[in-house]
Amino acid sequence: MQENYLLQPLLKEQNIIYKSFVFRLIDQMTQKQPERCCALAINQNNNILAVGSSYDIKLYQFKNERLKYIQKVKKHKSVVTTLNFMKNKSNLISGSMDSSILIWTSNFQSEKYITKLQVHSKWINCLVTHSFKEQMIICGSLKTIKFWYFNEILSTWVNTQTIIEHDNQIYGLSINQNGNKLLSCGNDNQIFIMESQINQVWQIKQKIQVDYWGIRLGFINDQTFAFQPCNDWNGFTHLNIYTYISTLGAYIKTDQIKVEGSEQSCDAFSPQFYSNNNILLSKNGFTINLIKFTYSQSNLKLEGKLVQSINFNHWNLIGIMSENGDYLITWDKKSCEIQIRKLNIIY
Repeated sequence: MQENYLLQPLLKEQNIIYKSFVFRLIDQMTQKQPERCCALAINQNNNILAVGSSYDIKLYQFKNERLKYIQKVKKHKSVVTTLNFMKNKSNLISGSMDSSILIWTSNFQSEKYITKLQVHSKWINCLVTHSFKEQMIICGSLKTIKFWYFNEILSTWVNTQTIIEHDNQIYGLSINQNGNKLLSCGNDNQIFIMESQINQVWQIKQKIQVDYWGIRLGFINDQTFAFQPCNDWNGFTHLNIYTYISTLGAYIKTDQIKVEGSEQSCDAFSPQFYSNNNILLSKNGFTINLIKFTYSQSNLKLEGKLVQSINFNHWNLIGIMSENGDYLITWDKKSCEIQIRKLNIIY
């Protein structure tokens, strides 16, 4: 099999070809958020927005380009650091500096959570759920990655595996679309690539040593992932692209994309790839970079192009896109606002 075939990404085909895009601010959706926000999440139906608000979680209805406040839930004992919605059940999962994970009911009028997982002795830095298996949660903290599965016989969550291979804090996790590959990175100058075995045991298949450690990485497809290095908690000049080369049986660095935000103070914020519009959302310094990926038939390679950069003038910045890729939702310390921008296509 030719290597070029493996390089071809599993990108979603688009019926309409367009030249470019821009996300424009919707003023009427701006919401004041003075409390510290370290996490945002929107559900699969794009109608419920969860906002980490210091120790609490605020819930909003997202409808007709309006945000309607639902309620605030107060159960964590420290800052909320991660928020994730399950894809099918719409349950919200929250992680915190209090070392716990809470799984909430999908009835967003209720303040009750279903389950509490006391998972680490240190706070939760990052968390991912399986792409289609709702019964798996993976979380990262100091040197440790923990895997939790829901045991249907016992009707409880069980910590089935712990990987302690990193030498310091783990800041980034990413799981691929098929749910059988996992990436991790932290401030020990290493990237781990793990694979799930038939018995649901995860094994480290490759360790990549990098010159500059990073707090952000994410899959673009099964063969390709993006890694954003940082320079001693400052933004870096480029986003690095790694590709799986079958003849080597390994991922290697194949490209780098120049991004905005270098030499600006930086903090954790994982890259997110949205297959609906093939856009990668990546933070660097004070800046959110929006990168469009296409497959070049002439060069037979995956190509990324920086299309839009938004400078928020502060390192304390978090952002997500809606599941359909139509809206960019952010919070930053400078404005202390939840801001929502809508995708505008340029033909």
